[in-house]
Parts: sequence; C-alpha cells; structure tokens
Amino acid sequence: MVFVGGPRQVGKTTLGKFLLTSSSGYLNWDVPEHREIILSRELPNTSPLLFDEIHKYRSWRNYLKGLQDLGQMELLALRLPRLVGSPLSINALR
Repeated sequence: MVFVGGPRQVGKTTLGKFLLTSSSGYLNWDVPEHREIILSRELPNTSPLLFDEIHKYRSWRNYLKGLQDLGQMELLALRLPRLVGSPLSINALR
C-alpha cells in the first residue's frame, strides 16, 4: 500500500494514473459512481487500485486496511492531508 500526499496541484493524481495498468483501477471518492463502487466493494479486478480523495470517506483507514489484509491487490491512496510533507510525500506500508 502506498500513500501519496501533498498540496493541491503538485501531480499526485498524474503520478498515480501513470502507475496504473488499467484506467478501470482509478476510483475517485468525489465521483458518485466511483463512490458507489467503493462502498459496495465491487472493485475492478485489476491491480493496482488507485483511490483518489479517499480521505473524505470517514472510515477510509479501516476500509484500506481491510483490503490490504486480503492481500490480493496493490493499493495507492492519494491526497491524505495528515500525511502531507512538502511538496510531495510518499509513504509505503507493507
């Protein structure tokens, strides 16, 4: 699991999308259709999965930990304010 944080407009989403093998792996919490996919856990069968703006979901920590515990996919999470360094912060958890 990789967390990428930083201020607005520094390239977090661009970097994350560059690392995807399939555009279906991009899920943005701000897009209602993507939010429904996230909440229903009917995730695309691709890896890695990129969760953009996931920090807006109240239970995002438990949600991502649950997915990581399944060990079936690689995860990227973007725009996590409390992890922000300057100007771009990347933190990896195994």
